[in-house]
Amino acid sequence: MRRTRFVGALTAAALLVAGPTAAQPMDPEDPEDPGPVPGAIDRTPPTINIDYPTGGVDGWFPGPRTVPVLVVDQGTGGGASSGVGQVSYTMTGATELEEMFEGHRGSIPVSNEGSTQIDIVATDNNGNRAEARIWVGIDRVAPTITYAAHLGHGAEYALGQRVLSGFSCWDGHSGVATCNGSVANGAPLNTSTPGTRTLVVTTTDPVGNARQATLTYHVRRGTFTVQQPPTISGAPRVGETLTATPATFAPEPTAVEHRWYRNGSVLTGFTEPTYTVRPQDAGSTIHYASVPVLEHHDGVPATSSPLTIAKSLEADGPARITGEAKVGGVLTAVAPGVTEVRVETLLPQRATTDTYTYQWLRDGQPIAGATGASYRPGAADAGRSLSVRLTVRRPQFEPLVLQSAGTAAVARAAAQVEAKAKAKARGKVKLKVAVTASGAVPDGTVVVRRGKKVLGTAVLKNGRATLVLKRLPRGKAKLAIAYGGSAAVEAAGTTVRAKVR
Repeated sequence: MRRTRFVGALTAAALLVAGPTAAQPMDPEDPEDPGPVPGAIDRTPPTINIDYPTGGVDGWFPGPRTVPVLVVDQGTGGGASSGVGQVSYTMTGATELEEMFEGHRGSIPVSNEGSTQIDIVATDNNGNRAEARIWVGIDRVAPTITYAAHLGHGAEYALGQRVLSGFSCWDGHSGVATCNGSVANGAPLNTSTPGTRTLVVTTTDPVGNARQATLTYHVRRGTFTVQQPPTISGAPRVGETLTATPATFAPEPTAVEHRWYRNGSVLTGFTEPTYTVRPQDAGSTIHYASVPVLEHHDGVPATSSPLTIAKSLEADGPARITGEAKVGGVLTAVAPGVTEVRVETLLPQRATTDTYTYQWLRDGQPIAGATGASYRPGAADAGRSLSVRLTVRRPQFEPLVLQSAGTAAVARAAAQVEAKAKAKARGKVKLKVAVTASGAVPDGTVVVRRGKKVLGTAVLKNGRATLVLKRLPRGKAKLAIAYGGSAAVEAAGTTVRAKVR
């Protein structure tokens, strides 16, 4: 039980009761009981003298103590004394004990931890009774130290995290005299730099018992949050320049380092936000990383999505065109042999099937729908130059685009003229003319002659025309039909015989 103050007499005279005046004088250094006085009546209780220990604080001592007690009976008015009859004491609290002195003096030892109450009772031979009560506290244990619940031994905190110091001290005996920390209670702990830190608390009680406790905590190095990942722009081809847009971070770094990787391995010496693709990169993946730099922070790279660098193909010759460049003819594209461009640092690649696509060109411009390996020139091609653009594709390779040389001007298609004559009455002949050509529908006009005389003309519609010749002389007639040709079809002619009636 903790007590900070004593109740009762804490001085040398604990409880005094007046006695007869016939008491004998005592040596103040070693007073003796004068003993009974014959014929006198003693009505005064004995005097209990307690030599209370020194060196304590509010009745508490740092170790065992002995309490000397002296009881004297002076009698009434110092004249009549019946003498000390009996002295006893009772200890309760930290020590439980009942004892009796042999004579009028004795010492009471107090050694148990805690507060002990001592009740002293003295009687003289005439039955007069005196009482005294004191408390003596023994405190050998220093106050305890308790850290706040939010603090833990070995705890880790983020760089700059706000963590408040918190602790308390408690003593169940003499109390707490001091309770101080290396960081004041309620003040922020130091988390400004990474490393191991301590919060040291020292405490003492009033009798000098002291304790120190140390709480260790760790401050982690700072980390970054990627607000926007990096990106790469540019064509993933050998010889092209890739440009990186660095990542953004929180907190904002003082600098950003640039790194380029091939197939996951860093490329030494490439520390700029741009990178020119080299031949040895073909067939590999390239990605970029931004590395933030800030004191006391770990710069973990923020990486972009990878780009696959296409390998290159090369042809062993040009693309060619075979066939007759003539309206109605057939032209065929011929692809050269295609092989992989080799780089010494690249391993051999498994052979794959190439795919070919075609685009035919008229005077260098794409012809709509002309995407086959062969092409039949039409009327629109007459007099124009034709070429073909050939694209070779292979997985993981950059497409190889080849273009043939142009043909000579496409020649006009050869025409065939057919005519049928049917005689009518009164010198009339009905003439049906058909002009055909491969790859084109002839248009233009046909002229009918008999000898040098022009008998009639007609305009072809879908290659056909019908004429009615009149006022022809009777008899056999030889008619010449001449087709004048067109931009796509050559001129042609034929003859037909008719019997005019």
